[in-house]
Amino acid sequence: MNLGKILVPPEILTKAGNLTEEEKTIVRDSLFASADLLEGVKFNLPVAETLRQLQEHWDGSGQPRGLSGTAINEAARIIMVANAFVGMVSPRAYRAALDMNKAISILMEDADKKYDRKPISALVNFLDNRGGREQWAHFSDDLDNQSER
Repeated sequence: MNLGKILVPPEILTKAGNLTEEEKTIVRDSLFASADLLEGVKFNLPVAETLRQLQEHWDGSGQPRGLSGTAINEAARIIMVANAFVGMVSPRAYRAALDMNKAISILMEDADKKYDRKPISALVNFLDNRGGREQWAHFSDDLDNQSER
């Protein structure tokens, strides 16, 4: 899904401060560039279409087509949640990583608005009941190390 970021200037991708609206648009549109780059590649699943739907929102307020609910394909709904979670618990040039509980809280606040509730529930189940927190413990360790610096 990040293939299109090869078209984003490195100074935008590594910027430590807030992005301008124009820079945000460039980064956001790189997702559509990824879909365009993969359009002619044959896959067994609708990869390019899934990429095009990753900025749609469960309530229809997303882009580019304002799809809502189950009109957004299931793979896109799952990837949206996974990508948001990984993005939140990963440090960025402009902010420290969030802890897992905070990331889950944010996802839950956006359930039925931005995200489908089912993939969020599956993620929480994985983290809390299937060893996910232990498998991702290095993220928490990284947070602890950041605070010591």
